[in-house]
Amino acid sequence: MNVRLRPLQTDDARTSVKWRNIPEIWALTGNTPGREITLEDELAWIERVTQDVSSRRFAIVADDEYVGNIYLTEILDGTAEYHIFIGERQYWGKGVAREASLQIIEYARHVLQLRRIKLKVRCGHSRAVSLYESLGFTEIGNDGEFIEMALILEP
Repeated sequence: MNVRLRPLQTDDARTSVKWRNIPEIWALTGNTPGREITLEDELAWIERVTQDVSSRRFAIVADDEYVGNIYLTEILDGTAEYHIFIGERQYWGKGVAREASLQIIEYARHVLQLRRIKLKVRCGHSRAVSLYESLGFTEIGNDGEFIEMALILEP
């Protein structure tokens, strides 16, 4: 499967708004919307976040289909927060998240020259924890709801 990243675009809202309203996806993340997200909401969100100079937001494309998003946010002093989700269920468990993660880690290392990437993952999301551990992330905290992990990037 061919996986690549491209910058998030306003046109992506037409697809990503559908993902925003799937409770199964948001039950696994730390960002659960409290109401139905409209196309206008999603368009405004993409417009806002793509202008944020402290983040890099990418669409994940697998075999030429837009299937999810991956971000580095709060980029400051050599560190960033990592976020990912695959919105298209038929791509779950197919290695797409792993390949997209490897690409964004290389981008963080070589383009942004970051030294560390952090993330938070729900304690019960064992598949994600396994992925992150396989990428070299290690646990640095656990509040019972979320595990905090970090990856130290070598130059």
